[in-house]
Amino acid sequence: MKFHCFNIIFSVCIASLLFSTCNSDNSIREGKIEYAISYPCLEATNNQVRIFLPKKMVTTFKDHCYKNEFIFPGDIYKLELISECQSKKTKLGFALGTNRIYTELDSNSISELLKELPVYKKIGSKIEEGVYLNQPYNKYKVKSSHQENEFDVITTDAISIDNVNWCTPFHEFDEVLLEYSLYQYGLDMKFKATDIIDAPVKDDFLKMSTDYHHEEFKKYIAEIKSLMKNFSCE
Repeated sequence: MKFHCFNIIFSVCIASLLFSTCNSDNSIREGKIEYAISYPCLEATNNQVRIFLPKKMVTTFKDHCYKNEFIFPGDIYKLELISECQSKKTKLGFALGTNRIYTELDSNSISELLKELPVYKKIGSKIEEGVYLNQPYNKYKVKSSHQENEFDVITTDAISIDNVNWCTPFHEFDEVLLEYSLYQYGLDMKFKATDIIDAPVKDDFLKMSTDYHHEEFKKYIAEIKSLMKNFSCE
């Protein structure tokens, strides 16, 4: 009888341990990340055109999908990216007044977008680790194919988004980027996370406005380039 009771108690303890182990992943599975955006090349020359550019980006994520929304000073511009990371599908949306267009890419066609951007290569292993916005972080050194310059990238594995960078030039990284630089179409941009919000996200957060109309990627990117010429540092 005593042996039988011991077996029951032992089994309960093992089950409790296994349950605790299986649920020890405290990663954030849905919520928002807010980023501040700066423009080093425009700031260095005190170019006032930067007042028209977005100073903030909000990333909303859930179920290994995310939506990046750039917050412009006025309502005339809108820029967003939707990524379904597990199925590797993405939508890019852009609005200038009443002209609202979007395009779609997948794992086969994403190279069309990536060839428009520099290649970023990780240099060695991480150079630092610590806590960033109350979450663990890793710091890496990265080399850009644009002007062969190097800069630091800060990432975290505390946010659960599989294949998070599949559609970005940082696809060498498996973790969410918290601080990084990006050069595109003559403009140097720096992103720095300012807040990580662990909160429920609506199921329809990936929906794009119905007033957007679809364009092929080449026409879409031509419009983006035409706009970016107004802000280029080159």
